[in-house]
Amino acid sequence: MVVKNDLCDAVGVVFDPTYLSDVAAALAPERLAALMHSYFDHTDEQLTKIEALLASNDIESIAPEAHALVGSAGSFGAVHFSMIARELEQAIKNRQFDVVPLLAADLRKASDRASAALVEWLKVEG
Repeated sequence: MVVKNDLCDAVGVVFDPTYLSDVAAALAPERLAALMHSYFDHTDEQLTKIEALLASNDIESIAPEAHALVGSAGSFGAVHFSMIARELEQAIKNRQFDVVPLLAADLRKASDRASAALVEWLKVEG
């Protein structure tokens, strides 16, 4: 099952559950739910930090936060979210600071879509 929606058709897959299949098979439902909630909390903290760094114009400090999101989002099958996080990280590394605010806003939207897809998946699988 690959979840797509209208907002994401141009860029592809929002969520690919194959990343979580082995984890889901190995964990009790309540452990899986706890793991997912931890991911949601951690992601929200990182996004809030990115937004604060952007507001304080500390652009270069955003790159490590974006890099962390690339991995965590990818580990949970949030394909599009991970892709946007990588674009943000690369834009900063390439000193393309003019696109950072747009990518940061896109990152929050991609996270929201991925979270919604993960919640739906958890209802079915968990």
